[in-house]
Amino acid sequence: MAVMPAKHGRFGTLAMTLSRKAVIASSLAVVAAITVLFRVWGTLVTDDSLGIIRSQLTFTEHRFADVVQTFDIAEFVRLTATLDFVYPLAYAAAIAGVWARVAGPDLWFGSAWPLATAFGAAAADWLENAFHLIAIEPMLTGGEPIAFAVFMGSAFAALKWIGIVVALTATARLSLRRGDWTWRLVGAALAAIAGAVAGVALTAAF
Repeated sequence: MAVMPAKHGRFGTLAMTLSRKAVIASSLAVVAAITVLFRVWGTLVTDDSLGIIRSQLTFTEHRFADVVQTFDIAEFVRLTATLDFVYPLAYAAAIAGVWARVAGPDLWFGSAWPLATAFGAAAADWLENAFHLIAIEPMLTGGEPIAFAVFMGSAFAALKWIGIVVALTATARLSLRRGDWTWRLVGAALAAIAGAVAGVALTAAF
């Protein structure tokens, strides 16, 4: 069995562990499964396919109320309080697994920031969910959403979307720089996904 150079240390060992195909396969499988569930459950909340994403980027209580009032609010709260707290870990793990596989053991030496960006996006997602749950609570009894919580939730949602796009773009760029045509295809696919994510977020916001 090959021995890793000492310079990589425990971080290099962790990088090699992260780069196993099982990490990529399992994380992508989780993302796919939860995406299907999110879509099915989201249909119970609203007929508007962009409605849930649009609710994330309203920034004002009036826009938030206008969007959320088209939902089944009780289902929206249930979705946000459960599935939407699991999903961030899934997409962060997926991005981290692909990045680790592409970068190899040297990813910890000056190039690990996309990993931090991916998990930072997940943290922003959790904070977004928490603030939006606070914002929507009065609406369950016919009241108005809490303005400060709406704004903070939207701010963290914007950071989340930016983080996801940046992490995907960085991973795509590294893949495209690899000589192997397989990795170039992976890079092209990731670049397309990053563009699609950015497009959906901008469409929902404006």
